[in-house]
Amino acid sequence: MNFWQSFRRVSIVTVVMLLSITAVAFNTTVLNSKNGIASNTVRKIFIDNSHRVWLGTDNGVSCITGNGVTNYIFSNGLTESKVWEIAQSNDNRLWFGSFGNGLYEFKDNRFVHYPLPRSRANNSIRRIFPVDSLLFIGTEAGLNVYNMQSNEFLTYQNRTAVNTLPPILKPDSFQILSFFEYNQKVYFQTFFRGTYEIDSENKSYRLIRFNTRENRWNYSACTFKNQLILSRTNFDKSQNHNLLYWSITDYLKGGKPDSIAFNSVVWNYEPLHNYLLFASWGVRDDTGGLYRLANNRVSRLNEELGVNSNQLLDLAYDEKQNKLYVASIDKGLYKVDLNQIIKPVTGLFGFEVLDMQVVGGKLVVLRNDTVLLYNKGKIDRIVTLSQVQSWMQRKVPNFKSQELSLQSTERFKSLSCSDTHIVINSNFAAIRLDLNLNPIDYITTGSDGWLHFITNRDILWFRDYASSELFKEFGKGEHQLFGYWLPHKNNPRIVDAACRLNDSLVLVTTSGSLYLFNSNQLNYKKLIKPSILQLPLLMDEYGENKVVTLDKSNKLYKFSYRRDSLYVNEILELGKRGIFECFFVKSFGELLVAGTNKGIVLVDDKTVYHLDAEMGLKDELVTRTAALVDDTLLVATSGGVLQIDINRLRNLNPEYRISNLVVVADSIRYPIARGSQLKMYEKLAELTVMWEINSHPYPGKLQYSYRFDDNSEWKRVDIKGQLRIQNPPYGSTPLYLRVSDETNGQEKVMLLMILTVNKPFYVQSWFYVLLGMLSVGIGYYFYTRKRFLKLSQKTENALKEAHELQLRLDTLQFLLKPHFIFNALSSVQNLILKNEIDKTLEYTGHFSKYLRAIMQNSGRKLVSLNEEMDNCLRYAELEKLRFNEKVDFRFTVASGLNPTEILIIPFLFQPFIENMFKHAFDKNTLQPEISIAVRLDADEFIYTIADNGKGLGGKTLDDLLSKPDSKGMKIVTAQLKKFYAGRSTLLLVEAASPGTEWEIRVPVDE
Repeated sequence: MNFWQSFRRVSIVTVVMLLSITAVAFNTTVLNSKNGIASNTVRKIFIDNSHRVWLGTDNGVSCITGNGVTNYIFSNGLTESKVWEIAQSNDNRLWFGSFGNGLYEFKDNRFVHYPLPRSRANNSIRRIFPVDSLLFIGTEAGLNVYNMQSNEFLTYQNRTAVNTLPPILKPDSFQILSFFEYNQKVYFQTFFRGTYEIDSENKSYRLIRFNTRENRWNYSACTFKNQLILSRTNFDKSQNHNLLYWSITDYLKGGKPDSIAFNSVVWNYEPLHNYLLFASWGVRDDTGGLYRLANNRVSRLNEELGVNSNQLLDLAYDEKQNKLYVASIDKGLYKVDLNQIIKPVTGLFGFEVLDMQVVGGKLVVLRNDTVLLYNKGKIDRIVTLSQVQSWMQRKVPNFKSQELSLQSTERFKSLSCSDTHIVINSNFAAIRLDLNLNPIDYITTGSDGWLHFITNRDILWFRDYASSELFKEFGKGEHQLFGYWLPHKNNPRIVDAACRLNDSLVLVTTSGSLYLFNSNQLNYKKLIKPSILQLPLLMDEYGENKVVTLDKSNKLYKFSYRRDSLYVNEILELGKRGIFECFFVKSFGELLVAGTNKGIVLVDDKTVYHLDAEMGLKDELVTRTAALVDDTLLVATSGGVLQIDINRLRNLNPEYRISNLVVVADSIRYPIARGSQLKMYEKLAELTVMWEINSHPYPGKLQYSYRFDDNSEWKRVDIKGQLRIQNPPYGSTPLYLRVSDETNGQEKVMLLMILTVNKPFYVQSWFYVLLGMLSVGIGYYFYTRKRFLKLSQKTENALKEAHELQLRLDTLQFLLKPHFIFNALSSVQNLILKNEIDKTLEYTGHFSKYLRAIMQNSGRKLVSLNEEMDNCLRYAELEKLRFNEKVDFRFTVASGLNPTEILIIPFLFQPFIENMFKHAFDKNTLQPEISIAVRLDADEFIYTIADNGKGLGGKTLDDLLSKPDSKGMKIVTAQLKKFYAGRSTLLLVEAASPGTEWEIRVPVDE
């Protein structure tokens, strides 16, 4: 056997091996109790009108929205863990059937419980079938009907006549597993007691068909394309068929079924386009799975759709998102993306791909030990490393460099291609092949490196960590070394990337320099790097005289070289999308492809697409390069070659329909319609706005931001589907939500609501105006009042001063009456005429001291009792001398009182003494006496002025004050009122014996 025969045999064996690799064609993800949902046992899937996906499990309810997963496990009113049925009525109310605890309604984010009548078996709900205002509920104990308008359970009577039905195996056993509607009538299918028709008008139901072979062990039924399909269980060897089907009309008329051989139990069905999918589980064996029924043929879909469970109970198709949901009872929920934007290439997936290029319309794929030629969906040729090494042993190289011993295993490294040749770069040689992978020649190298075709035959070799070399005719012609150490040369070292720029090559080095190699002049020119570029770069040719590049700051640029200058235009800043590392950039006309740590970014003219794990690009795959074959984009990864359906991606126009918009304020939920007005009647510290976008097939690729009014800055929403507003503004303010879609780079701005926060009166302008006016008024009032009080006080003080001056003046006039002075002087004159010198001197002494006391004390408020006693004694002596009367005048102070410490109004006793001298005594008074006594009684000083004269003849104090000539008494009362402010007392005491007694009481504290 010669070499080429061996080569072909190995190639055929390898091709068969590669073609046997089958990759899952759909992006399938699994949700289970480890990564989100409530339980691995999923019994029911339901997609409501808002495109929320509800799961009934053996551990509560899970709800999948565009914001994530919410689990209800013995919470929000749900008191039963097993939920096996979910339905939605025409009025959008959601109903949940538990297995053991009856009916629940999901309302205002809570579950409202409606226990069914009768037994626990009757509360074990299998199916819920809403029709108009009625809920038909199938349980393990028969039919229940709930009227949603009257909120009551209705009693429906079984009008089936006694016939040959099999006996009920156990009490309360009448299982209803399916409902269907035909010609505005509702029917239900039981487990082993036949098919019944419901008469809602008469509130009854009756048996319409029973056949032991057809209806005894039925698990499910559905209508599809005017056919009724029943699933039976094979319990004995004579019953071979598990799927029976009729036209619905034939079934109701008693016609015979057709059958399809199927050895498992079907639990639920889902129409999908022109065929019917169904989920099956063998109950007692592992014969179930996911199947498709089309043209009366059944085919298994588990492997194709990536569903690795055979115990399936339910499935649901979301047409808006083009996604299929499959429920298993052992591994959770399978979510299958039927969009197929990204899918593996059959035969090229399941192994690591190092490089990939298109040459001559064929795809060349490089592994570390194999190179493949892929054409029109199949592998045309394969060459292995061992084959190349065997061939090299027979072939002399075109050029042989210095031999270096390899410390690592020999391997392929990358591809370099021209229009006519393919070169495999390896760590031991550069092997040239034709376009059919036939080896031609090779060049041995001293180290790892890679080459770039200048022409279809001439190459420029870039050595790792060394100089570059020119090989004419692939090593047969001229060889030139461009040493980086040569003087007066601009030769680069360690070239990281290179691409064609017209008749030249543009290169970038690890050190951050930019070079241009002129293929005509065969020399390097060092370029001045534009300041915005952050070297090193990833580059690819982009049209004539243009290059597309990704710099180390992860910005995508286009630049061109004209007249010895680089002109750079920024296209896209990938860092804003969370990208911090890029692996390659490729240009296919206006379509730019970049491989990053966050997936693949496509720039299609002005549209940006971001493909990641959510769209089928697994996180563990590292992208290497991309190629375009017949308008199909292929991406080489660490796990094989992926195909990206660009047309399907371009035609993907997802909706951004907001649903379930709720505002939470002070723990109160306010469901509102989008764009409507929400009024808050008081200022709140925080509002929480929640929403869902469930119609989008890839909700994880949506980024949200919000703002108030039309002029404020956009603020990023950190929690998907929820934003918190601190201190919402007053007044009516529109709240906008901006949705940025990374699947196509589009943005949409939506009006969420108009938030109206009523201003309290204390922050409104009219209140401030009123408050200002009130403040000015109050200030003016207090100012004027203060001024008035001040003026009043001044007036009062002036009046008091005038009154006091007048009182002093009156007192002084009273004390210095001209008549008194004249009489006194007349008395002195008489004494002189009588030549009574001693009396004259005595009288003159008393008179002068008395006048001095008047002048000194008239300006004082209070004087000591001792001084007052002296004044009274002098006045009494003057009066006695003047009248030559024998009046006994006494002044006594109670023991314990010090006259020098007691203060008293000056000349307080003067009017009393004067009146007594003038009016108290007559000729009948034998021994006239005047006495003044001072004593202390509790907290009062008591002054008593008494005489033993003829008395007042029954006159009172008021009588005396009313007389115009009683000026002295008026002065006394005025002085007492002024100094003691109503706390003094003046009493006229009539004694039993002749005479008059006055009593003055004043407080001690004065």
